[in-house]
Amino acid sequence: MRRRLFRSLRSLSNSLNVVGAIVVLASLFIGIMETSDWLRLPTATATVQAVTVKCAMSYKVGKYDRKKSVVDCGEVGAIKAKAPDLNWKVGKVSFATLVYRPGGGKLVIDDFALTALHRDSVAVGEKLTVYYRPARPDVAVGGPTWKWFRGLAELTGLGALILAGAWLLRKAAFWFLTDEEKLAVEAVKKARSTDSLGSRLGKALVAMPLAFFGTFGLYVGGALMLAAGIGYGIISYGESASVSTMATVTGIREVCDISYKKGTFSSVARTVDCADAVAEMAKLPQVRWKTTRRTEVGFAYTAGDGAMRTAKKTTRRDIEKFPGVGGQIRVQYPESRPASVSIAPDAGLMRSLLWFLAISTGFFVVGLICRPVLKRFEKRQAEAFEDKATKVYLSLAITRMAKDAGFADVPEAPRHGDGAQRPPRNAAPRSHAPEPGGGFGRRMTT
Repeated sequence: MRRRLFRSLRSLSNSLNVVGAIVVLASLFIGIMETSDWLRLPTATATVQAVTVKCAMSYKVGKYDRKKSVVDCGEVGAIKAKAPDLNWKVGKVSFATLVYRPGGGKLVIDDFALTALHRDSVAVGEKLTVYYRPARPDVAVGGPTWKWFRGLAELTGLGALILAGAWLLRKAAFWFLTDEEKLAVEAVKKARSTDSLGSRLGKALVAMPLAFFGTFGLYVGGALMLAAGIGYGIISYGESASVSTMATVTGIREVCDISYKKGTFSSVARTVDCADAVAEMAKLPQVRWKTTRRTEVGFAYTAGDGAMRTAKKTTRRDIEKFPGVGGQIRVQYPESRPASVSIAPDAGLMRSLLWFLAISTGFFVVGLICRPVLKRFEKRQAEAFEDKATKVYLSLAITRMAKDAGFADVPEAPRHGDGAQRPPRNAAPRSHAPEPGGGFGRRMTT
């Protein structure tokens, strides 16, 4: 139980270290980028002509993504009425209409959000200093303010607090260990710190190929090989179990499936002519449309029973891969059900499946061969590190036992062939205390 709690706290501490480092680095990056913009961008004095309030509308299109748009607040009701199934979120945003002349050039009149100007409020007629881009004078930001620096400092402080919390958790994790376990953790740390650069490079040279060839090559390559083999087998079996014949194209057109998400797992979809897709999407421009093109083919064929039949099928194949009206295409149908017709698989699809199968099989074979070899190297490295950590642990344990016994001046075991401590040069000779007689294991006589 104690060890499990120790591992959990160490894992949480490592995660907090990563989060804290990301927050600190992100705040530093933002500060450097903004400061560099303020230092290198030219400035202009802008006059506030008007202050308006607009509405920012958004709805979720996924678990973490939202589609956003800024409209006049009077249009909110009409937009909601066009898409009542969406969970709209509406908020007000303040804009300032600025007028400025960048570098004595053309006058710029545009609306800017107060958040981009780093201001909470402005008044009509107020003068502001803006920083604009020479290539795009209409793109401007506000100057540095105390509030902006305070927000950046708070973000950096938050990252520092997270790192401090991670350090405290790491320290608190050791409270749940016994003295022997603490000594073992210290031995592992010292053993890792004594690794040479060549040893660390050797571990990386084994870990990276093992992750790519041993894991990705074996498992992912095997799964892709199995999927490609099953797909190729199903298509081949369908061709062999069906009757193939030539059909005459009676009509062909390109259709578009347009849809937008109204939630994480739900969406609204419709199929229209691709020529009408733009007009349909323009009816609701505030949502994020997704368009998929397909080809609808109508054809007539003579079945095995001698009857002339017609059918209409939709496929994802490009319209260029089909002949025009009056051309011939290959179709197939089960012998017992001539009306259940489908367009024969494309030869290019079969070639792609074969290539996919060959490549995934190659990855699987490489992983099958490389994984045992790399695992053997990894095991040897782990055993060598375990031996080194054990030696460090024994050295620390002996030193601690000597200190507990009262020998506070006992030095640590010599490393890398270092001998006993030598007296300094020109030091007076030390007289040795007389040893008790009798030797080891015998009584001393008086």
